[in-house]
Amino acid sequence: MAYDGQVSMEPMLDTIGPMAKTTLEVAQLLQAIAGSDWLDDRQLGAPTTLPDYVGAVLGGRKEGIKGIKIGVLKESFERPSMASSYENVVRKAIAKLGLRGATVEDVSIPT
Repeated sequence: MAYDGQVSMEPMLDTIGPMAKTTLEVAQLLQAIAGSDWLDDRQLGAPTTLPDYVGAVLGGRKEGIKGIKIGVLKESFERPSMASSYENVVRKAIAKLGLRGATVEDVSIPT
């Protein structure tokens, strides 16, 4: 995505990208904004051919999430600020993903 015109309050933490109600809408937005504008040297060497994000979403509907690998960041649940009520909701959602055929694994980012 082009950086031109974006404003970041915290360059190390902020991420700019599409937000929408459905995965298909996000794919449509990403298809429109993905790629380099060639005005920013941070994008030198960026791919010129982009994936078909919309096609991937539509094609994926046949299989659902069966076979998808999902990594759950272990450290996110170890933070003192993590409310147990929030953790319970998130863990229930993660369990549902597993029941629907996804492979769910704990992952860790070493510090």
